[in-house]
Amino acid sequence: MNEPTNDTTNVIPLDHIVDLTHTLTPEFPFIPVKELTYPFELIPMATLKDNGVEANSWKIHEHLGTHTDAPNHFIQGQKSLDQIALKDLIVPVAVIDIEAKASKDRDAELTIDDIQNFEKEYGRIL
Repeated sequence: MNEPTNDTTNVIPLDHIVDLTHTLTPEFPFIPVKELTYPFELIPMATLKDNGVEANSWKIHEHLGTHTDAPNHFIQGQKSLDQIALKDLIVPVAVIDIEAKASKDRDAELTIDDIQNFEKEYGRIL
């Protein structure tokens, strides 16, 4: 058994973690594949009034909502999600805000100029 340690060398402060997940609703976007995919559906199973507990059933397919695609979804013999270490899923990130540009052009893309301007203001992205 591993003994607890006070070594915080590799600890990521929680105040720097941003939750990028989105709440599932029937309006949540999905890739429409005829006769295969469908919108998310929340189906009430029990209510506090009738059952003393709130409970729902979900109708959902694997590629709906905020999720991680495991390498074995695309390459034979690669890792499934449960085989990927959590430490490999938490990484530093830089957010380059192009909202102003995108509000004028819904097809706006991040450009090399956007990256260079970001780095001039905030420093090199490593």
